[in-house]
Amino acid sequence: ARPAPAPGLAGVDLLVAEVGRVVLDAVAAGTWPRLKACAAHGCRWVYYDHSPGGRSRWCTMGICGARAKMRAYRERRRPG
Repeated sequence: ARPAPAPGLAGVDLLVAEVGRVVLDAVAAGTWPRLKACAAHGCRWVYYDHSPGGRSRWCTMGICGARAKMRAYRERRRPG
């Protein structure tokens, strides 16, 4: 048996039911822990971690990851 939205749902109710179904499928498949929130300050994106080890931290390396690494680099290079 697979979860499915109740017949007759529409609009927001159907959207919520579909999101619930996807979450249940992810839990059953064991992929739920790969849904993560971006670690960048101020970023509110949620993403699916496709990395082999499942240890990515940012929604996109080209934006959030690059900013975080540049801040860390500048902090290390700061005198004193």
